[in-house]
Amino acid sequence: MKKCFCYTLILGFALLVFHIRLLAQDTLRHCDQLTGKALHYDIHAMGQEMPFIFTIVQMGPPTVIQWTDPQGNSGWLQMDSSSLEQGNYSFAQQPYPNDTTPTAAGQTVLCLSRQAFNQLKQQGKTTYDGITYIRQADTTLTVQSLVVPVLHASASGSGAEIWILDDAAFPLLVATSGSPSGVDASWVGIENK
Repeated sequence: MKKCFCYTLILGFALLVFHIRLLAQDTLRHCDQLTGKALHYDIHAMGQEMPFIFTIVQMGPPTVIQWTDPQGNSGWLQMDSSSLEQGNYSFAQQPYPNDTTPTAAGQTVLCLSRQAFNQLKQQGKTTYDGITYIRQADTTLTVQSLVVPVLHASASGSGAEIWILDDAAFPLLVATSGSPSGVDASWVGIENK
């Protein structure tokens, strides 16, 4: 009897811990949950890894994202609503510290355009940065304790892969791998600012 009680107590405790851990994992359901949060990314370029912090200050129009580099320099990137709607290239220029750098027409920052996202979601493919991506199995990634539902796509010829937040309002770039530009990114952390 005493042994049975101990097993029941241990099993009950294990279930309680499992339930608490399950509740501690929050699921990202909409991009609005990201506004004002510091999104930590590891940028991989030319064999080096550099931590950057991006904060979505405003979700359009225009969309404003603050960036901070490893040396503590910071500035803002501004993307107009037409780029968020129909852009087909990533912003890949050196932004100016202590200043707002607008993206060129058709360039997006830290996301796919809504049009590219919808093509990927509905047709199973999209062309972005001149690369045609084919949708793979959807999955989730975990950033700290945040469960992030993503669309996964890969390019057949180059081996490039992208993981995009499954949210048509702001298809956030969660991770890239094998990018032909030689620059890849991974979202690794989030914190309140």
